[in-house]
Amino acid sequence: MSKRDLRKLIEEKVVRGWDDPRLSTLKAIRRRSVPPGPLLSFIHEFGVTTTQSSIDVKRFEQSIRRDLERTVPRLMLVLDPVRVTIEDAEEQDLDIPFNSKDSKMGSHNIRLTRSVHIDRSDFREAISFTKDEVTGAVFDKDGKNPKAYIQWVPEGSPTAQVRIHTAPFKSDDPKTAPGGFVNDINPDSETIWPNAMIETGFYQVRQRALWPEAEVKSNKTDRLEPENIRYHAIRIAYFVMPCYWLVCDSDSTDDGIVLNRIVPLKEDSNKGD
Repeated sequence: MSKRDLRKLIEEKVVRGWDDPRLSTLKAIRRRSVPPGPLLSFIHEFGVTTTQSSIDVKRFEQSIRRDLERTVPRLMLVLDPVRVTIEDAEEQDLDIPFNSKDSKMGSHNIRLTRSVHIDRSDFREAISFTKDEVTGAVFDKDGKNPKAYIQWVPEGSPTAQVRIHTAPFKSDDPKTAPGGFVNDINPDSETIWPNAMIETGFYQVRQRALWPEAEVKSNKTDRLEPENIRYHAIRIAYFVMPCYWLVCDSDSTDDGIVLNRIVPLKEDSNKGD
């Protein structure tokens, strides 16, 4: 889209500004925290040409995921928290690796409390179940193991506002839409979860930034780049709290964390409910 078209989106408050993560401007890509590596890899893969062409954004996202999967820590995040109580739970401290595939990233502690918060979408009423008296494992009425593990955060975990952005338009070529691109605007391009909860390991991730360690050694200044406070929210997506020269996202404060999605996880077509 032309600069004039983008300015119209900003003036009509469809997006927040030139650095809105829904746009494809350099400022937006920077705030979205796309690392330089996958961006250069993507450009080299397709080359530079004067011929107008269209490339599926999913291919760009895949380049980003390949980089983040091996370079960022993993934490648990709950978008829509529901408090549940585990009656027989024994409170204890757990040592959780930042990345089970890379021990060099280290680990962090998380407290298993009697009451925890899980995502509302993962909550199910147990109508009929069986319990293994030896291991304590709970099975459904057919005696089968759960389809998947779920993320959780302990009681008292910090809250965060989480923003998930998608394309600002409904179609791949909004300028060809009847009535022009303004009639192709996607009203659901930004979803905000105002009361999400994140485990306290987030503070350790922020304190240890830059990630990965190689970036720390190669950085000759004390400046904090925006793409560095990023992590993999298990089962959800890759997120970032953007920081510009030691000043974090203008919407974030010490007591109010704002997280922007960098890229979604690869969808599993076989994933069940």
